[in-house]
Amino acid sequence: MELVIIISPLVGAIINLLLLGYEKVKRAESDHLNLLKAISGTVACSSILLSFVVSLMIFGQESKKLDLLLWIPLEGYEIKFSAIFDELSKTALLYVTGVSSLIHIYSVGYMAHDRGFIRYFMLLNLFVFFMIQIVVAGKSRPALFGMGRSWTLLIPSHRFLVFSL
Repeated sequence: MELVIIISPLVGAIINLLLLGYEKVKRAESDHLNLLKAISGTVACSSILLSFVVSLMIFGQESKKLDLLLWIPLEGYEIKFSAIFDELSKTALLYVTGVSSLIHIYSVGYMAHDRGFIRYFMLLNLFVFFMIQIVVAGKSRPALFGMGRSWTLLIPSHRFLVFSL
Protein backbone atom coordinates (compact mmCIF):
# COMPACT_ATOMS: atom_id res chain seq x y z
CA MET A 1 0.00 0.00 0.00
CA GLU A 2 2.91 2.33 0.75
CA LEU A 3 4.18 1.88 -2.78
CA VAL A 4 1.04 3.65 -4.05
CA ILE A 5 2.17 6.84 -2.29
CA ILE A 6 5.47 6.79 -4.16
CA ILE A 7 4.24 5.68 -7.59
CA SER A 8 0.94 7.52 -8.12
CA PRO A 9 2.44 11.02 -8.73
CA LEU A 10 4.85 9.48 -11.25
CA VAL A 11 2.00 7.70 -13.01
CA GLY A 12 0.07 10.99 -13.12
CA ALA A 13 3.09 12.74 -14.62
CA ILE A 14 3.51 10.03 -17.26
CA ILE A 15 -0.17 10.17 -18.23
CA ASN A 16 0.02 13.96 -18.49
CA LEU A 17 3.18 13.61 -20.58
CA LEU A 18 1.27 11.36 -22.97
CA LEU A 19 -1.60 13.89 -23.08
CA LEU A 20 0.91 16.65 -23.78
CA GLY A 21 2.37 14.66 -26.65
CA TYR A 22 -1.09 13.99 -28.02
CA GLU A 23 -1.90 17.70 -27.82
CA LYS A 24 1.30 18.62 -29.67
CA VAL A 25 0.83 16.00 -32.38
CA LYS A 26 -2.84 16.69 -33.02
CA ARG A 27 -2.60 20.46 -32.50
CA ALA A 28 -5.87 20.24 -30.69
CA GLU A 29 -8.68 22.65 -31.39
CA SER A 30 -10.20 24.59 -28.50
CA ASP A 31 -13.07 22.15 -27.79
CA HIS A 32 -10.76 19.19 -27.97
CA LEU A 33 -8.17 21.04 -25.88
CA ASN A 34 -10.75 21.67 -23.16
CA LEU A 35 -11.36 17.93 -22.95
CA LEU A 36 -7.62 17.28 -22.73
CA LYS A 37 -7.31 19.91 -19.99
CA ALA A 38 -10.16 18.32 -18.05
CA ILE A 39 -8.55 14.90 -18.30
CA SER A 40 -5.16 16.30 -17.35
CA GLY A 41 -6.46 18.14 -14.30
CA THR A 42 -8.46 15.12 -13.18
CA VAL A 43 -5.52 12.76 -13.53
CA ALA A 44 -3.13 15.12 -11.77
CA CYS A 45 -5.45 15.86 -8.85
CA SER A 46 -6.58 12.27 -8.41
CA SER A 47 -3.01 10.92 -8.37
CA ILE A 48 -1.98 13.32 -5.60
CA LEU A 49 -5.23 12.83 -3.70
CA LEU A 50 -4.66 9.08 -3.87
CA SER A 51 -1.22 9.56 -2.31
CA PHE A 52 -2.75 11.74 0.40
CA VAL A 53 -5.53 9.25 1.20
CA VAL A 54 -3.07 6.36 1.44
CA SER A 55 -0.80 8.55 3.64
CA LEU A 56 -3.78 9.08 5.94
CA MET A 57 -4.50 5.35 5.96
CA ILE A 58 -0.97 4.35 7.00
CA PHE A 59 -0.50 7.17 9.52
CA GLY A 60 -1.45 5.20 12.62
CA GLN A 61 0.22 1.95 11.58
CA GLU A 62 3.58 0.64 12.66
CA SER A 63 6.80 1.73 10.99
CA LYS A 64 7.77 -0.11 7.86
CA LYS A 65 10.76 -0.32 5.56
CA LEU A 66 10.27 -1.24 1.92
CA ASP A 67 13.24 -2.58 -0.02
CA LEU A 68 12.42 -1.50 -3.54
CA LEU A 69 15.51 -2.57 -5.46
CA LEU A 70 18.93 -4.08 -4.85
CA TRP A 71 21.26 -1.50 -6.34
CA ILE A 72 24.82 -2.64 -5.60
CA PRO A 73 25.38 -6.15 -4.29
CA LEU A 74 28.80 -6.26 -2.64
CA GLU A 75 30.40 -9.15 -0.83
CA GLY A 76 28.99 -9.07 2.66
CA TYR A 77 27.09 -5.82 2.09
CA GLU A 78 24.14 -4.80 -0.02
CA ILE A 79 23.08 -1.32 -1.02
CA LYS A 80 19.35 -1.18 -1.61
CA PHE A 81 16.84 1.38 -2.75
CA SER A 82 14.60 1.50 0.25
CA ALA A 83 11.77 3.62 1.54
CA ILE A 84 11.29 4.12 5.26
CA PHE A 85 7.83 4.85 6.60
CA ASP A 86 8.47 5.81 10.22
CA GLU A 87 6.54 8.36 12.27
CA LEU A 88 8.56 11.32 10.99
CA SER A 89 8.31 10.37 7.33
CA LYS A 90 4.58 9.61 7.65
CA THR A 91 4.00 13.05 9.18
CA ALA A 92 6.05 14.69 6.43
CA LEU A 93 4.11 12.68 3.83
CA LEU A 94 0.87 14.07 5.20
CA TYR A 95 2.21 17.60 4.83
CA VAL A 96 3.69 17.09 1.37
CA THR A 97 0.73 15.24 -0.12
CA GLY A 98 -1.91 17.31 1.69
CA VAL A 99 -0.51 20.68 0.66
CA SER A 100 0.20 19.37 -2.85
CA SER A 101 -3.42 18.23 -3.13
CA LEU A 102 -4.62 21.71 -2.23
CA ILE A 103 -2.20 23.28 -4.71
CA HIS A 104 -3.38 20.92 -7.46
CA ILE A 105 -7.05 21.66 -6.80
CA TYR A 106 -6.45 25.42 -6.71
CA SER A 107 -4.32 25.27 -9.86
CA VAL A 108 -7.10 23.67 -11.91
CA GLY A 109 -9.12 26.88 -11.68
CA TYR A 110 -6.16 29.24 -11.72
CA MET A 111 -4.58 27.71 -14.84
CA ALA A 112 -7.84 27.01 -16.68
CA HIS A 113 -7.20 29.52 -19.48
CA ASP A 114 -3.47 28.95 -19.79
CA ARG A 115 -1.97 27.32 -22.89
CA GLY A 116 0.57 25.37 -20.81
CA PHE A 117 -2.06 23.71 -18.61
CA ILE A 118 -1.10 20.10 -19.33
CA ARG A 119 2.64 20.76 -19.13
CA TYR A 120 2.14 22.56 -15.82
CA PHE A 121 0.34 19.59 -14.26
CA MET A 122 2.87 17.14 -15.65
CA LEU A 123 5.69 19.11 -14.04
CA LEU A 124 3.74 19.62 -10.81
CA ASN A 125 3.19 15.85 -10.46
CA LEU A 126 6.86 15.24 -11.20
CA PHE A 127 7.82 17.81 -8.56
CA VAL A 128 5.63 16.07 -5.95
CA PHE A 129 7.11 12.70 -6.92
CA PHE A 130 10.62 13.97 -6.17
CA MET A 131 9.46 15.56 -2.92
CA ILE A 132 8.04 12.22 -1.80
CA GLN A 133 11.34 10.56 -2.73
CA ILE A 134 13.17 12.94 -0.41
CA VAL A 135 10.72 12.30 2.44
CA VAL A 136 10.84 8.49 2.37
CA ALA A 137 14.49 7.97 1.39
CA GLY A 138 16.16 5.12 3.28
CA LYS A 139 19.53 5.30 4.99
CA SER A 140 21.70 4.26 2.07
CA ARG A 141 19.63 6.01 -0.56
CA PRO A 142 20.07 9.58 0.70
CA ALA A 143 23.81 9.22 1.05
CA LEU A 144 24.51 7.49 -2.22
CA PHE A 145 21.88 7.94 -4.82
CA GLY A 146 18.38 8.78 -3.70
CA MET A 147 18.74 12.06 -1.87
CA GLY A 148 21.32 13.36 -4.30
CA ARG A 149 19.25 12.22 -7.25
CA SER A 150 16.04 13.57 -5.78
CA TRP A 151 17.54 16.96 -4.99
CA THR A 152 19.32 17.04 -8.33
CA LEU A 153 16.09 16.31 -10.18
CA LEU A 154 13.83 18.32 -7.88
CA ILE A 155 15.59 21.61 -8.63
CA PRO A 156 15.31 21.38 -12.46
CA SER A 157 11.70 20.21 -12.21
CA HIS A 158 10.99 23.25 -10.03
CA ARG A 159 12.72 25.52 -12.54
CA PHE A 160 10.79 24.02 -15.45
CA LEU A 161 7.58 24.41 -13.44
CA VAL A 162 8.25 28.07 -12.68
CA PHE A 163 9.40 28.96 -16.18
CA SER A 164 6.54 27.07 -17.86
CA LEU A 165 4.17 29.78 -16.69
